[in-house]
Amino acid sequence: MFLGSKREGAQLHRHRWQAGALSGLLLIVLVLAAVGRSAAPTRAATCGATTRVWIGETGGNWSTPGNWDANTVPVDGDAVIFPLSSTGTVNVDTSVHLASIRFDGDGYTLSGTGTLTLDCDNTNGIIYTTTASSGTNTIGATLDFGAVAQIIKVQDSTDTLNISGPITASNTITIGAGGYTGTVKFSGATANAITGSTNVAYGTLLFDKTATDGAVSGSLSIGSGTTVQLLRNAQIGNSSSVSISSSGTLDLNGKIEGFNGLSTGSGSTVSLGIGALTVGLSNGSSSLSGVISGTGGFTKSGSGTLFASGTNTYTGQTTVGAGTFQFASSGTIIPTTNDVVVNGGTLDLSLRTSTTFGSLSGSGGTIALGTGTLTVGDTKDTVFYGSFSQSGIGTGPTLVKAGSGILTLAGGSGTFPTSSPYLAVTVNAGTLRMSDTASETIHALTGSATFNIAGIVTVNTTAAGSQFDGSITGSGGLTKGGTGTNTFTLNGINTYTGATTISNGTLALGTSGHIYYSVVTVAADTTLDASGGNKIVGGLAGAGTVNVGSTTLTVGGPSALSSSGSGTFTGTFTGTGWSLVKNGTGTQTIGSGVTTLPTTLALTVNAGTLDFNNAS
Repeated sequence: MFLGSKREGAQLHRHRWQAGALSGLLLIVLVLAAVGRSAAPTRAATCGATTRVWIGETGGNWSTPGNWDANTVPVDGDAVIFPLSSTGTVNVDTSVHLASIRFDGDGYTLSGTGTLTLDCDNTNGIIYTTTASSGTNTIGATLDFGAVAQIIKVQDSTDTLNISGPITASNTITIGAGGYTGTVKFSGATANAITGSTNVAYGTLLFDKTATDGAVSGSLSIGSGTTVQLLRNAQIGNSSSVSISSSGTLDLNGKIEGFNGLSTGSGSTVSLGIGALTVGLSNGSSSLSGVISGTGGFTKSGSGTLFASGTNTYTGQTTVGAGTFQFASSGTIIPTTNDVVVNGGTLDLSLRTSTTFGSLSGSGGTIALGTGTLTVGDTKDTVFYGSFSQSGIGTGPTLVKAGSGILTLAGGSGTFPTSSPYLAVTVNAGTLRMSDTASETIHALTGSATFNIAGIVTVNTTAAGSQFDGSITGSGGLTKGGTGTNTFTLNGINTYTGATTISNGTLALGTSGHIYYSVVTVAADTTLDASGGNKIVGGLAGAGTVNVGSTTLTVGGPSALSSSGSGTFTGTFTGTGWSLVKNGTGTQTIGSGVTTLPTTLALTVNAGTLDFNNAS
């Protein structure tokens, strides 16, 4: 009895322990299941498994079951459809993770404080399928694409999906996938946080964010045949890079925009309208093969390199602020009437044989000419504080001044190349002005307009020589340099007041050439050729040769009291039957070593002193 009772008690105890253990294990399983649901939402396993359709029969709140088919609010992982009927405003009053959002009708507005997260399906995204005429749907709630590549597409070209709420995305957003050619619009006050790439595959993407740089902050790719259009200024982030495929268009629509790099394919378009575009804001590089059009301006900023090979038609200002803006060897990179401003960096024209600008100005920087010719100037008066460089080969580059305006070069010492091959200067119209007193060297001076100088300009003529038919003016001076027996000819009335020095070869005064107010120093073994008609110089000095021919040489300026310059000449006169006239208040001395005066020299002293100092 006792033993039997003990055995039965032990069995009962074991059964009770087993039941308790099972109950405990079940409790643990239930707890773990609850924790599992909390830690890992079911959307990852059930993405798109269920589709919920909006019926909107009980007000407009998203969280109301009666507004959805089957009286069930979408849960994480569901896809949702907004049908052709039941349009209106949907108050997104809760947050949910969705597989996709599809609009089959027009006139919906999804607004509210909730967040719609599409981060489990990268094949559907947001789809607007209706083909109704000129329809619009709006998403004003927050969209979060997380790190999942996502699609936004509008089927009909006359329909628009306006996303006025902020978008967060760190992966790729594709606009118009699958041939959907409608319009997607990013608008609203809060900036998007799109750090991944935005690719426009079909259709049109509009930027209308009121926040600065609010549309995209990652890269932007504009596909062939697609358009991105700005409806406000400053939509693209400063560090963003933009690429445009053939026949793609970035339409600034008259707005002001700036970003980092720009890559345009042949046949692509950047349409400025009356707007302005700046590239290189984060020191990126760019390559332009397409067309920039419009009446607005274009600026190269940052330390990167911009290479342009397309034929551009924009008529606004071109500005180089930093880095390098390099022109391809051919093509109309900018129209010939454009105003060019170089404030820093390098405008690299070294690949070209010829380039023309409307005007040139700016606070600094370098224009690299290589061996080519740059023609600048129109009716405007401009100042350029930068410099010009050459490539060290050939005969050197050429600067041509065109247009009736005044181009002032104020870059100081080194404005022109300081070593051979030097720059050639042609002044065809208006005035080219060197405002600094620094000395500059050129290898030729040609043209028929005005060259105004404040410092000493040395003309190192080559064997071919050069002739200037214009007028040299200003307080600066002129040095005839070079090597060999080359000739530099002045064939205009020159009124500069600084010194004239012939240190090599021949300085000739052409048929109409005079040096009114400068004393000409003729160094030994050099020549002043004044034989081409009656000539006027401010005075004579040096020990070289003056060829008068059979004409009249006037020293001291064009009138009796016009010049106070004085000089002593101890060289040689050549010519027969010539005459000497003394004007001005200074003293002209013909040194005792001069033995080549004509025996019947006709002298006229209108002012000042003519001292022969025992010359014969």
